[in-house]
Amino acid sequence: ILPGYKSYSLGKLCREIGIPVDNRHRAMGDAEATALLFEKILLNDKKEFIRSMLEEELNDIIAPPKLSKELVDDLPEEVGVYYFLDDKGKPLYIGKSKNIRKKVINHFISANESARFTELKNSICDISYELTGSELIATIIEANEVRKYFPPFNASLRTSKYKYGIYQTIDDKGFFNLKIETLKPDEKPLIEFTNRKSANVVMHKLIEKYSLYPSLCGYGSADDTVPEMPAAVYNLKMKEVNARYRYKNPNFFIISEGKSHHQQSLVWIENYEYKGYGYFEPEYIENDIQSLKEVAQPQADDPDVHRIIRTWLGKKTKDEIIAY
Repeated sequence: ILPGYKSYSLGKLCREIGIPVDNRHRAMGDAEATALLFEKILLNDKKEFIRSMLEEELNDIIAPPKLSKELVDDLPEEVGVYYFLDDKGKPLYIGKSKNIRKKVINHFISANESARFTELKNSICDISYELTGSELIATIIEANEVRKYFPPFNASLRTSKYKYGIYQTIDDKGFFNLKIETLKPDEKPLIEFTNRKSANVVMHKLIEKYSLYPSLCGYGSADDTVPEMPAAVYNLKMKEVNARYRYKNPNFFIISEGKSHHQQSLVWIENYEYKGYGYFEPEYIENDIQSLKEVAQPQADDPDVHRIIRTWLGKKTKDEIIAY
């Protein structure tokens, strides 16, 4: 790019090109000189030597042996879910990202040299994807697809069904109680668990964090210590527990970006249950509740999705919440 110089050491090259160098051999002085020299090199790289060398190196690094380099190059730099597929089209790994192409390349240039990662890389024959526009919807789809296909290279696979829940009741003295029970088809618990041990761990944490009485949480007998305070005062503690595991509103939509600039997406919650997600054009719907319900794709209510949505609501986003 800069041919014909006697020396290509930083100091001599900078002097010949006319780049002032202060504080040579000091960290900041060398850094500033290097940055200015690099800018000069980029401006003079008319034949794009740097780009071609980088692309050649990246292709050698990122391309799994059975995967087309062009396929990786053509991946979209948009929000969505991606699938690493084997030679029969079955998912080996499912992920989501704000930038699918960037995330896939990061997988392949990872410093991970484990036998398991090498096996995954050598097994990938194809990549498919689904654009979502919304990060929240991408996260929901990823969770559902992992449970549906059980890809062998996803680190955490939930194979157990939810069997227990922490239920809230009210006793004859007006105190809210918590109790671990097997799931009931006609009642919605605060939290669901795959085993009783996990439920007990969470219950003990709630007792400690919110100063709940064990006797009102299913531990001990009815003769054990009960609160020496009005039920209304004690129940304020339970409102904090509810706020942690239940949505602020029973019925609402989360409105976010769509798959195009003139489209928006929604995630629908009704009676504290996840109903599904969908896409719409605001120009035609204008946030009409019934119309928003009609564009949603029905989905099964799921504890994992509730955790995803609760976590999402705790973030600072530009999403709009429409409660009704």
